[in-house]
Amino acid sequence: MKNYMIVICIVIVVILIIGIAAIVIKNKIKNSILDGPGMVNSRGELYKLMDKEVKHGEYLRIKYSSSGDMNGNLDTIELDLKTGILTTQYAAMHSDPIEVTEYKIKQEDIDRIITLLDEYNLVAWSELPQDDTMFALDGPTRMLEIDCASLKNSRIPDYYNIYAHTKFPEGGWEIYSDIIKEIADLVNRGEKTNSYIKETRY
Repeated sequence: MKNYMIVICIVIVVILIIGIAAIVIKNKIKNSILDGPGMVNSRGELYKLMDKEVKHGEYLRIKYSSSGDMNGNLDTIELDLKTGILTTQYAAMHSDPIEVTEYKIKQEDIDRIITLLDEYNLVAWSELPQDDTMFALDGPTRMLEIDCASLKNSRIPDYYNIYAHTKFPEGGWEIYSDIIKEIADLVNRGEKTNSYIKETRY
């Protein structure tokens, strides 16, 4: 009976060792695929982009815009990160008046956006090349604009634009889309404070 129990203990220990070894090997293979050379190395490029150092001033504003299709549409969501005022503008056609709505955004939601800007190092994404083959000439221009305080003591902010037809590394498009959804969701989370019609875009 004693020998039988010893054998069972040995079997259990062996199974545990095999299980742990399998997990370690699986993780090593996964990491080598994601970050090492090979056809999926673009995932590693995303990590490099997020780690790239780009000096910039304090975040001032973030804006998502879709504009300039065949009808001359305008659809923007702009958040002032200093005041917490979010402004939307919409016009279906170039000749239409612009519907403007303002919201007050909670500080916790502003902090969430700033955290995403830092976490993904989005200012560095503005240096990515654009993919003109993915840009429809009669379609709208969609982009994310990040404004930061000028490092040259200029009153004009430094602009970092990330276009929807950018050549994103693998996984980059998903992050870009998620951040835009976060910005759009602020409309539902904010407190509406004002709305008016603007007759001209200029």
